[in-house]
Amino acid sequence: MHDALAPKRCMIALDGIVKDSKRIASATYLQKFLSSVAEKAGMTVLNITTSYIKEDLNKLGAIPFEDEGGISVQALISTSHIAIHTWRLSRTFMFDLVSCRKFDYDMIEKFVVKSLGVDKIIYRATDGVEVSLRIHPDRLTSTHSLR
Repeated sequence: MHDALAPKRCMIALDGIVKDSKRIASATYLQKFLSSVAEKAGMTVLNITTSYIKEDLNKLGAIPFEDEGGISVQALISTSHIAIHTWRLSRTFMFDLVSCRKFDYDMIEKFVVKSLGVDKIIYRATDGVEVSLRIHPDRLTSTHSLR
């Protein structure tokens, strides 16, 4: 396939800890949140699915990681997907938006931080050419070219 025809994968992945787990424990809130992310990114949602894993306190903090239970919400968009996986017991989440269409990474990050009440976050993004990494609140920033 000719490079001009090949879509570039644009991706932002955010792993974080929230101040209060109330929002990430609500499937309804998370569904509306993903719809809002898609709208802000100018993308079309085709469908949203939600899955639940029963919480298990015995798995909290296990090493290696074991799923202590939570909510996963995925939005299929016309150009790929948006997903969030949340764990109320540990107040943590994993969010990603992947698309062959470019979008404003910083705007999406700010929206996620505000909407979820994020305390700490690791930010990774790529536009198919460069990769960026930031860890907040330390503000470590690094950018690497994939060329």
